[in-house]
Amino acid sequence: INYKYDYDCSGILAKITASSTEKTRATKEYFAKSKPRFLGKSFSAADRGTAIHKFLELCDFQKAYKDIDAEKQRLLNDYGMTEEEISVLDSDAVKCFFNSSVGQRLLCADKVYKEYEFSYYKKAGDVYSNISDKIGNENIVVQGKFDCAFIENGKGIIIDYKSDNITDENTFKDIYSPQIAIYTEALMLCEGVEVTEKYIYSFKLKKFICLWWKKLPKSVDLG
Repeated sequence: INYKYDYDCSGILAKITASSTEKTRATKEYFAKSKPRFLGKSFSAADRGTAIHKFLELCDFQKAYKDIDAEKQRLLNDYGMTEEEISVLDSDAVKCFFNSSVGQRLLCADKVYKEYEFSYYKKAGDVYSNISDKIGNENIVVQGKFDCAFIENGKGIIIDYKSDNITDENTFKDIYSPQIAIYTEALMLCEGVEVTEKYIYSFKLKKFICLWWKKLPKSVDLG
């Protein structure tokens, strides 16, 4: 009767996703930003963000940089994207992406990963706090998919696309740093690549936000 099971795992998931590590955004800043689709025919901001993500997943980066209109037409003709998705695609934000200093390095990269799916083991104690050592040493599965990464001189650079209606760079960093830390671990463990730079590209701001740079110089031009 007095026996107590050593492995009380209540509240500890056997598998987590990278997106579940995002910090909560339950504030007025994010409440009711757009009307539900049934209240209007126009695409929401989320729909536009999805269109951009899909375009960057399917497009040929070199072709999109040289002639984005021709690449949009190619994807439309190949049934990769619908006319609605093409019509709401923010071409200007995509052009700013490729014309930036980071975007130019991406175009010249030794290798590029797009929509990279991953899974790996992580100790429960590294995810959950205030748990026993026995439980902390148990493995849990981490799964996810990151938007983009590229290899430059043998080092990895992570890029995460965000279409959030956020204008404060520190808010991006606060919310998404844990998620992108998972992406960093994934690239290192699954591909054996050291990550030396991590960025968010905000389609709202049309600019790169540097989360971390291993050797940050005095002046960083993200273009």
